Amino acid sequence: MRNEISRILEDHREKIFETAGSILLTITRVEVARNLEKAIVRYSWTAVSSDPQNADLAQQALEDLEPEITRELKKRLTIKRLPRLSFIYDNSMESADRVLQILNSLHANEGSAVVKSSKGKRHKK
Repeated sequence: MRNEISRILEDHREKIFETAGSILLTITRVEVARNLEKAIVRYSWTAVSSDPQNADLAQQALEDLEPEITRELKKRLTIKRLPRLSFIYDNSMESADRVLQILNSLHANEGSAVVKSSKGKRHKK
């Protein structure tokens, strides 16, 4: 289901850009309840600009597209019941980077080896 939702969002990329501006969305995980009642779609985004409204706009764009995503899923999947979709921002990358920054600051005076963050930035360990 994750792949299908990602493909559908790719098909609707222009609508997302119209609503949310210059952001790139990534579906990080889809958690589907066993009874197929609901599915939580976790996503992350990267913005071309540093506008603080991007997070709200990304969430709004996904919520606005939910009916279209559900219709597309009905066409593409052969399951009896489609789950109700909810979208939650996945901040795990930012959390991982923050942990690295904290660790690096603790070891800054030790002159340890350099560690790369998840964003490819080099930090002294």
